[in-house]
Amino acid sequence: MPYKFLENVSIADIAFEAKNNNLNRLFEDCALATFDTMADLKKVKPKIKKEIKLQSDNIENLLFKFLEELVFLKDAKYLVFNKFKVNIKEDKIFELKATAFGDNIDIKKHNLKVDVKAVTMHKFKVEKINNIWKAFVILDV
Repeated sequence: MPYKFLENVSIADIAFEAKNNNLNRLFEDCALATFDTMADLKKVKPKIKKEIKLQSDNIENLLFKFLEELVFLKDAKYLVFNKFKVNIKEDKIFELKATAFGDNIDIKKHNLKVDVKAVTMHKFKVEKINNIWKAFVILDV
């Protein structure tokens, strides 16, 4: 598993850490961890495709915006995702183009867990250490 949930970081929230040697896959892993918090991903069928385009001046803000957009799509469009394809380009700013694959939320089918209300900035971090990208995220549930 490219991400792990962390105990004892926050009492009422969910924390996870993701590591990957590829920045695009790190974003995909963080998206998966976010939705793994909310539903049994094995039960989600990739029937619906959502395109996401975002920009930011730094990589931390880009990940934050990406995860917030996914939570927004869950809340506004009642979608749950289990597959992601992310492509990040850096010129003067970071540009993300992503595709999220998922399904309409079905409480009978998806074995819903907890509802993520938001991504928090508390201890939020994205860094590259020795060619490995790491992210630390706390989700408000």
